[in-house]
Amino acid sequence: MSGKLPVMATLREAGQLVRQHRGDLLRVGFVYIVAFFVIGAIFINSLLPLVPGRPPPGAQEVVDPRLPAGLLLTLVIEFLLFSVFSVGWHRVILLGPGRAGPGLGVQLGKRELRYFGRLWLCLAVSIAIAFFVAFVERFIGLGTGADPEGLMLGAQVPYALASTYVFARLGPSFAGLSIDVPLSLRQSWVATKGNGLRILAVYCLVAAGWLALNLLLGQVANMFGLGENAPYTLLLIGALVSCALLALLVSVNAIVYRHFAASRAVV
Repeated sequence: MSGKLPVMATLREAGQLVRQHRGDLLRVGFVYIVAFFVIGAIFINSLLPLVPGRPPPGAQEVVDPRLPAGLLLTLVIEFLLFSVFSVGWHRVILLGPGRAGPGLGVQLGKRELRYFGRLWLCLAVSIAIAFFVAFVERFIGLGTGADPEGLMLGAQVPYALASTYVFARLGPSFAGLSIDVPLSLRQSWVATKGNGLRILAVYCLVAAGWLALNLLLGQVANMFGLGENAPYTLLLIGALVSCALLALLVSVNAIVYRHFAASRAVV
């Protein structure tokens, strides 16, 4: 299929797919939800107490070395969970529930590890570019007398949009990888040519909805004191919401793949 991607129609279709396969969502997302909950509980009990408070004036802030190591390990596990869930949900949408996988419809095999590796490759390149941009901004700030932190803050939104644009253009390659149909990053980029801004718009709308929902949940949690009185209930709600919104995001990617890249994949 070719042509321009309909932004709102794509968003509606993604929502319909999530509702249509809601039973499969609980099945495929079960491991993600449970693991998300467990990681949150570990963070509350083990990592959060290590976060240093505000040091007295003139004192040097001391960071417990277990904190960055724990945060990095948490990030790796979360990305692995994301990869496992994304592969399973891509397969539900593109192949049908019966071919999603055995048992719960999720597994950790070569397919998921390849997805995980490609995801980390893209993330590593993005982080490297971010460091380069920060270095250039600091150099410009020192040379012109401008506030380097102010320059960096002003560049964060454009950089975030640019990163999302690139990931959106490369997204179909991850969908192809999930269903064992080879599609390189370059093929994905070529297949989505001329529709990058439309795909970006869909992802931005999903992200805006995600942010709005989290802000709403935060307000409700503060109103009822869930953070202090029922933190694990709040964690469970967060895990369920995260799974549903992640399914929406992956559904969008599957639709983009089907719209542009399925016919260009190497079979």
